Amino acid sequence: MKKRWILLSLVFALLIGGCAAPASETDSQTEPVSETEQPTEAPTEAPTEAPDLLPAEVKVGMVFLGTEDEGNVLAQSLRRDLTEAALLAGVGEDQLIWKYNDREADWTQIEESILACVDEGCQLIFGGSREYEAVIAAIAEEYPDVMFACVGGSLMNGTNSGTFDISLAAAQYLCGAAAAAASSSGRIGFLAAKDNTDEEVTAGVNAFAYGAWSVNTDVIVDVGITGRWYLPEAEEQGAGELAALGCDVIGGYTDGNAGAARAAADGHLVVAAGVENEEIYGGRAIAYALYDWTEYFSLKLSQVIGRDITGEAWAGDYYGGEAVFALRDSALEEILAQAADRLQQWNPNIEVEETEAEGQTEPAATQEETEPETEPEETIAPPEVDEETGYLSNVRVHYIEVKEPETTEAEE
Repeated sequence: MKKRWILLSLVFALLIGGCAAPASETDSQTEPVSETEQPTEAPTEAPTEAPDLLPAEVKVGMVFLGTEDEGNVLAQSLRRDLTEAALLAGVGEDQLIWKYNDREADWTQIEESILACVDEGCQLIFGGSREYEAVIAAIAEEYPDVMFACVGGSLMNGTNSGTFDISLAAAQYLCGAAAAAASSSGRIGFLAAKDNTDEEVTAGVNAFAYGAWSVNTDVIVDVGITGRWYLPEAEEQGAGELAALGCDVIGGYTDGNAGAARAAADGHLVVAAGVENEEIYGGRAIAYALYDWTEYFSLKLSQVIGRDITGEAWAGDYYGGEAVFALRDSALEEILAQAADRLQQWNPNIEVEETEAEGQTEPAATQEETEPETEPEETIAPPEVDEETGYLSNVRVHYIEVKEPETTEAEE
């Protein structure tokens, strides 16, 4: 069509020229230009996609609340797993930018830490605290060419910012079973960052209480609410208050380890969360509920290298292998094996997911083929849920109010 239009245009031009002035003898002898000889426009090349980044060109930032030295188990696990994923992707440790904020940092200070990562050329920036989501969500709108992600939350735009989190609930079920099995008082403690206004923490509390109930239907779970994800003073004080109530095993779901460390130092057993630290717990940790963020960080690094700017809501759990239960007291192995069987009944999809992960392609067995020869053990029903509080009926809630340190006249 284009060639036809060019030909018609030339003919039209010649007609106009012929009307304007008579053709000279030389002009009349000029042979007409054939259609195949008409000049054509140079073809427009299709835009090519930018090549993938080299691993050496990648820069990643992570902004933390508090420091690892203060016992922030979330910061420890995030830094450990991002470093491992980066090395697997060929990204050097010197290309990872770490920013730490004081626990009392305001919006401006947090914003400055995030923007510092942008200024240093980071293509991907993580918020390593559940309390940073609102700041990161606002900054992400201003920098559409940078990927952002924050642990926990739901405010991200799904374009260049997303969220990531790991549910410890199923692993906490096993921790509760271990705590109840090891308790001699029948009363165990649990330090929680938030009350029943936070669904994820409440799920962890109830899972822990359910696991304990499956071992001892008379067990009481005293839950101390610290009010913040990372508040070492409240965790430490809460561990003391739970012990005073008669709790001889203490677990929890916060971003710190101060509570478990205090309980262990006082001679109590602990089931800790986040990361392992036998040095701090002095052999008093009987079990752990652990994070494994490596799969997620590997995903984000592959996106950066491929220049794929996206924001997803990523979630991991015990059934996918991102939350890990680790038993450290061999005397509890038999009881925990039974608890793990009950956990499989609690979530029947676990067997299907494991089969798919192994790549097994054989057709599923029929109900007659899989029917056991003996009657299965009766599943222990959980205690009832209190409709007003949302907690299981064997849970007792206590709010931890941090006491100001007393000062002497000399200090004043």
